[in-house]
Amino acid sequence: MQNNTPTLTAILDMNSSSLFEARTCLPNDSLLRAYAEFLYAYMKVDTLGMRQSLSMIAESKVEESDQISEQTIALAVADLRLAIRTQTIERESIDQLLHLEIKDPAWRAEVIGVAAMAFSKLGENAKSQDHYQLAMPLFEELGARRKSLRCLMNYFVAESRIHPEKNLLVDYLHIAQRAASINDNEIAGLAQLHISREHKKTGALAVALEHCDQAIELMKEESGSIHFDHAILHRAQLLLDLNRHHEAMIEIERARTSGFTETQSALKVLEGLASEQARVAIGQNENVAKLLSPMWRERLEGNNKGQNLAINLTPSESQVLNFITEKPRDKFEIISYLYSGESGSELLEDRLKNILMRLRKKLPGFILVDQGKYRIADEVFHRRINDRDTQRQP
Repeated sequence: MQNNTPTLTAILDMNSSSLFEARTCLPNDSLLRAYAEFLYAYMKVDTLGMRQSLSMIAESKVEESDQISEQTIALAVADLRLAIRTQTIERESIDQLLHLEIKDPAWRAEVIGVAAMAFSKLGENAKSQDHYQLAMPLFEELGARRKSLRCLMNYFVAESRIHPEKNLLVDYLHIAQRAASINDNEIAGLAQLHISREHKKTGALAVALEHCDQAIELMKEESGSIHFDHAILHRAQLLLDLNRHHEAMIEIERARTSGFTETQSALKVLEGLASEQARVAIGQNENVAKLLSPMWRERLEGNNKGQNLAINLTPSESQVLNFITEKPRDKFEIISYLYSGESGSELLEDRLKNILMRLRKKLPGFILVDQGKYRIADEVFHRRINDRDTQRQP
C-alpha cells in the first residue's frame, strides 16, 4: 500500500490551502504534525496558534537518536518565525540558528530560508539576498520547486531594495511564467503584484492597475491572507493616484475588515499619504511604524525612489511599455499591436517613433534596442544570479 503521509520537504513546499488538508494526514503526536500546524498558523498570521503549536513541538514524540537535533532545530526555527510575525527578532537568534549542525537537507534549507526572511525584516537586505540564494538550490535539489521559486522571487525583492533604481520587470515576469508552469497561482499572483509596483515606479499607473488586478484574481483562493491584503492596499493606492477616489475607498473599506495588525498599520499609512501632516504624524508613531512590512515602511518614509517619479504616461506609451515588458519586440510587432487594422505603414512608423522618443525622454535608459528589437533594460539580470558567488570570492 502506498504511504500518503507527507514528508518534511512536502510540508515545506505547500501553500496554506494544501497544508490545511495535509496536516490531518500526520500522526497527532508527531514532530512533523506539530510543525505543520505551526506553519499553517504562521501563514495565517495566527500568533496564538503559533504559540500553541510551539508547545506541541516541545511535547512531540521523536526517536531518541533524533531527539536532540530535530526537535531542537524545529523549536529554534519556529521561535524565529514567531519573532518575525511579532516583530521581536534578535540578531543573535539568527546567528545561533545558522550555527546549528544540521544534517537533514530539508531542515537545513528551511533554516537558511527563514534566516533570509529574518534578515529582510531587520533591513539587512544584502544578507537576506545571500541567504535566499543559498536556500534556492537546496530546495530545488529536494524537489521543492515552489519553495525554490519563492526564494528566487524574494531574491529579486531584496535586489530591488538594495538597488531601487534598477528595473526588474522582466525578472518578475520570469517568476510569473515559471509559477504558471507549475500551476502555482499564489506565486504567480505575487509576481504580478511586483510587476505592478515596478510599473508604478515608472508612472505607468494604468498598466500597474492591470497587473494588480491580475494579481488579485490569481490570489483569490488565498483571500484573507496577508499577501492578498497587500494587493488590495496596493490597488487602493493606485486608484488614489489615478484620482479614482470612490473606487479607492471601496478597497480601503475591504482592507478594514482584515484582522492582521500589519494590514491595519499599512492602512493608516495609505490614509495618511493623502495628507502630508498625517504622514508625518504616523511616521512619529513608533507603534505603527514598527509593525509595517519593509515595503510600507519605504512608502511611509518616502525612501522609495519610485514614489517620487512624477511621470505621467499616455495610454499609448503605457501600452508600448507593457507590450515590450513581456519579451523583446520589433517595430512591426509593436505597430501591429497598437494599430491593428489601421493602414498607412509610414504614418504608423512615425507615430511609433514619436511614442518611443517620448518614452526615452521620460524614462532615460529604460528602453534598449537589441538586434532590432525593443526591450526593457536589465532583461538578463536573472541570468547573472549564478555568477554572484564567483564575483564575491575574497
